[in-house]
Amino acid sequence: MEEQPVLEREAVRVILVDEAGRVLLIEAHDPARPDLGWYWFTPGGGLEPGESETDCAVREVLEETGLRLNPEDLGPVVHDQVIEYGFEGSLVRQHQVFLLHRVEAFYVDTRGWDAAEVRSQRKVRWWTTEELSGTNEAVYPDNLLELITRADNQRRD
Repeated sequence: MEEQPVLEREAVRVILVDEAGRVLLIEAHDPARPDLGWYWFTPGGGLEPGESETDCAVREVLEETGLRLNPEDLGPVVHDQVIEYGFEGSLVRQHQVFLLHRVEAFYVDTRGWDAAEVRSQRKVRWWTTEELSGTNEAVYPDNLLELITRADNQRRD
C-alpha cells in the first residue's frame, strides 16, 4: 500500500461568537473522500510565510466570511492542538491555535473562498449552544463549547 504524503502545516482558527452566543461554523468535507461525510469547523486556515497568528486570523476570517476584523481586538489563544486529517490525497498534520472573538451577527459573504474551499465547503451558519450540544453532526474542535465557556469564565475573572 502506498504511503500518503504528509503536509506539515501551522494554522490559526477563529471562534466567532455573536451577541446572542451563537457560533459561526463552516460545513466541509474531503472532496477526495465524500464517503467520510460532512463536518463543521471554525473559520481559519494556514499561516503564510512570515505571517503572524493575528494577521493570519484577520486574513482568513475576511476570506472565508467577508468580515474585516481589527487585529487589536483579537483575544489571546484559547486552545492549541495538533491534529491529523486527510485532504485530497494528502495527510495533513496541522498545529493549530484557536482565538475566540466576539462579534455582532453579520451576513456571511463567501465570495473570498479559494478553489479548494469551493470544492470542499458548502455552507456557513450560526449555531446556538443548544444546537451544538444536541447535534449528532461532527463539529471540530470537539471541545468547542468547553473552550467558549472557559474563555467566558476567564473574561469574568
